[in-house]
Amino acid sequence: MRFGMPQRAPRAPVAPRAVLARVVLAALVVVAAGLAWWRSAWSPAALDRPARLAAAGRVAEAADAYADLAAGSGPASVREEAAWRAAALTAVDLDDPLRARVRLQRYLDAWPRGPHAADALAALGELYRRRLADPAEAARWWSRAAEVAPTDPRAGRWWLEAGRALAAADLDDEALAALDRAAEHAEVAAAARIATGRLLLDRDAARAYEAFDEALTDARDDYQDDIARLGLVTALERMERRDSALAELDEAVAEGDADEALERRWRRLRAER
Repeated sequence: MRFGMPQRAPRAPVAPRAVLARVVLAALVVVAAGLAWWRSAWSPAALDRPARLAAAGRVAEAADAYADLAAGSGPASVREEAAWRAAALTAVDLDDPLRARVRLQRYLDAWPRGPHAADALAALGELYRRRLADPAEAARWWSRAAEVAPTDPRAGRWWLEAGRALAAADLDDEALAALDRAAEHAEVAAAARIATGRLLLDRDAARAYEAFDEALTDARDDYQDDIARLGLVTALERMERRDSALAELDEAVAEGDADEALERRWRRLRAER
């Protein structure tokens, strides 16, 4: 009698169709996995496909594709850039302010110190002011943008927009504080002082005069010069200093620097003298 391992029954041959089906299924799995990888943030061309959609005018699809990339897995730098592009495209190119707000805030929640954080904050300011009709909220975002990136060349403009929005919301004291910050930036100093003067005309003509006088010094073009001079003359009138106002206008007219509005004021004051 022989002892040993029990003999296994021979396997039934696999049908050719079953083999083919298994090969096809495996190939499909590999292709699907490769496609998913190629469309993920891990792909070196991750940002290219949405960019091509945007270039072809399919902006909504591009924004959604960027948003999908941002929500997936992959390198943080790619997901951050995708999140910003989704938000920026939605805010600028699509007529959907509520979705733009969600995507901008989602970007800031995920990347509060990201390279586009100041841009996202400023975009929210623009969105609330122009599309959502909430100037006080707009000012909050513009102020945050300027605080996050104080050395950004646009920081002065953001403070200026914040000041104007606060003035539109009848928050005069907060507006004056924001305009003072804007005036620290030479490129918008005159505009900030003009806005300050206008705010102060009805409450403190002397301070308004000072603001318009500083705006004259900082004016960067004839338009700002004329607006500042007209404000200065108006402040003098509010202070009951009509002779000084007329002298200011006499000088502007004699030098040929008076625009139509200044000349009308000049003629009126001379007629009332």
